[in-house]
Amino acid sequence: MRSLDSNFINISNIKIMKRLFNLCMVFLLTMGSLVAQKKEVTITAEREGVHLIFKAENHTRSPQKLTFRLTKIKGMSDNKRQVVKTINPGAMVDLKKVRLTGGKYSYQYEKETEIPKAYLKQHTVPLEDFSKINQGIVVFNKDGCGRCSYTTNFLIENGIPFRIIDITKNRENLNLMFELLEKNGVKESIRTPVIMQNGVLSHSHEDLMSFLEQME
Repeated sequence: MRSLDSNFINISNIKIMKRLFNLCMVFLLTMGSLVAQKKEVTITAEREGVHLIFKAENHTRSPQKLTFRLTKIKGMSDNKRQVVKTINPGAMVDLKKVRLTGGKYSYQYEKETEIPKAYLKQHTVPLEDFSKINQGIVVFNKDGCGRCSYTTNFLIENGIPFRIIDITKNRENLNLMFELLEKNGVKESIRTPVIMQNGVLSHSHEDLMSFLEQME
């Protein structure tokens, strides 16, 4: 029986694994916190009189949902409420205006960004005609897979066309992935995502970011 751990799925025994479908769906990955670009949203602070205005600029090609909060402030008054805003590509928006209380001031901040789910859904196109699986970029995608999300987010943000084959609950699609891996001589553990690029299959990318950056 195929063995599973937190990062790998063993496909050495395809027939048994297909019968144990529920086990093979346990893709527990550790890279969900990756972002799709090195430079997503930048934060700047501009002083205007007795106020400090925090601004955010989106450097990506897709809208970004930003969660922003100030921490460890000194010399300023803040309500400590976090700000959540969706920023369009190339746009700069005001986030928060705080009052300076005099003397030296300092601050730290925390920010989290993500592509809005509605935008992701709109730009994630399923592959419906499997006869075209060798054309362009095809990603075997699973909900909850951090590296899979990283891959699709990167492709969307960089305007690279691709299609997905969902293996979250679709047994036939999962079996297709296993069959393609087996045809390519893969008999050991693999690391998702599994990607087809013009008919060339790849998986277990040690440096996923570098691999994606060479895609067009």
